[in-house]
Amino acid sequence: SSKNNNNNNNNYAWKQAQHEKARLLMRMGKFQRQAGNQNDAEQYLRQANYIYAQLQETLSSSYQALSLHELGHSLREQSRYQEAEVCLKKVIKIRLQENNSLSTTTTATTTDVDIAAAYHDLGMILKAQERWSESVTAFQTAAMMFSHSLGVSHRRTLASWEEFESCREEWMKRMQVLTRYTNFNTNSNEAAAAA
Repeated sequence: SSKNNNNNNNNYAWKQAQHEKARLLMRMGKFQRQAGNQNDAEQYLRQANYIYAQLQETLSSSYQALSLHELGHSLREQSRYQEAEVCLKKVIKIRLQENNSLSTTTTATTTDVDIAAAYHDLGMILKAQERWSESVTAFQTAAMMFSHSLGVSHRRTLASWEEFESCREEWMKRMQVLTRYTNFNTNSNEAAAAA
């Protein structure tokens, strides 16, 4: 029994050490990202994310989402949009699973704010790729989640709505061009057939 107890203590100590290591890596990654050293930031954040994924605990999944979100920022700043998109979609998935496992009575949790922030950042990545209809959906989701979350500054909600509006305008412009092009081709084909 004492041997089993000793193993549990060692396992706990190991997990604590891994958590500390990952937290330090994440801090260093965030610092490097803010300093503009995206390659270093990416390495630190990937290592932190790897450790959190290995731990597979409720607490570590929350930290994993944080490290992935930071990694998404770093990749976006390197114009590696597809990889950044994958990171943010994972963040949203992890946060939604957390939300489902938290059977809270409050109307909104901090994870709601984190999910909204991830949707907003996903919208920025989609916007950078001129994927207008998808970015409109991401910004709309972010704005609605921010507006229903407690303690969120009105500014964050407004920023998502403003991005939503600008992307929607771009999307509408593209749709009009597409419609004109289709009508032009249809009319030309009809004219050719009539001749």
